[in-house]
Amino acid sequence: MRIRAARLHPYRLGLRAPLVTAHERLEARAGLLLELIAGDGTAGWGDACPIRGFGMETLERCGEALADLAAATIGHELPGDAAALRACTEACAADAPGALGALETALTDLSARVAGVSLAEKLGGAPGRRALEISELVVGDAPAQVEASARAAVARGFGTLKLKVAARDWRDDLARLRALREAVPPPTRVRLDANGGWTEAAARERLADLASLDVELIEQPVVASQVDALARLRELGAVPIAADEAVASAADVSRVVGSGAADVVVLKPAVLGGPRVAVQAARAALEAGCGVVVTSLIDSAIGVTAAAHVAAALPSGRPADGLATGGLLDADVASGPVVAAGCMRLPDGPGLGLAPEPALLERLRRAPLREIAR
Repeated sequence: MRIRAARLHPYRLGLRAPLVTAHERLEARAGLLLELIAGDGTAGWGDACPIRGFGMETLERCGEALADLAAATIGHELPGDAAALRACTEACAADAPGALGALETALTDLSARVAGVSLAEKLGGAPGRRALEISELVVGDAPAQVEASARAAVARGFGTLKLKVAARDWRDDLARLRALREAVPPPTRVRLDANGGWTEAAARERLADLASLDVELIEQPVVASQVDALARLRELGAVPIAADEAVASAADVSRVVGSGAADVVVLKPAVLGGPRVAVQAARAALEAGCGVVVTSLIDSAIGVTAAAHVAAALPSGRPADGLATGGLLDADVASGPVVAAGCMRLPDGPGLGLAPEPALLERLRRAPLREIAR
């Protein structure tokens, strides 16, 4: 199977409502879809949608790197040249993990489609696994809004809810969390995400406040660089600690797991450099006794589905994966995986199991289609 052509599709996806994190206020997501086309017309797809807080490249740099990477693939045979391609591209775009992730996804998707297997199976997952338990993001500035969002999520079958904190005064966040917990008591699980928004001293005080609220885990209470602080907070034993922004590369995952700094690592394939790297890092973490949660990047249906296949390639029985981000968007490039009763079902069919819908892709373009030449 020889790659004969490549295309870049710039897109912009609006959010139904602004999403406030400790990093920024998100109102839309902009990215690029990579399409790799084989000689028989089969296409593999990848998504590059950089986001702040994870050491990713700018969108401009991502586009430049992705165009160069895509051009380098044209004329190569898969799967025969796959290893050489990876070594070459990783060396020339080490500063562009988003671009590398999109390329790796498109290559793996294309190979899986030609082989007639799902992307998860191509990554070593068990055949036939299609359903994943996922968490739902609860939104709202005021406690009443959070309560309503939480009740609606539970009514839709979600057993794990996630609330963003650290972008407001702690008294306000605590009121929001208490409203959530009163609305949906255990066994519904509640996790928090501080996006590195607290100092270590503040985190110590706030974890003590959380100890009585039955919080499943808290993601990234301090900035990514403070791995030692994460370890000290974990030693308190008040709330399980999850590393998110602190695990932006495979080397980061190894360092955090090896130092015992987290109970759980939150892995984003699009940040780590693609599905292959993410699966390897996840399996190493699990073997070391660390929990793993796979999440998407508030990206398109292509990116979310790729992350779902990574999750499906890993053992079941892990904490719920954070993949229910498609509902935050007011439109998408494809109808994503079906979500029902708190579970995501992967699409049937080889590779990702879906592709962008031409009419939707055209409507959501933010710049012209780009044909890549070698």
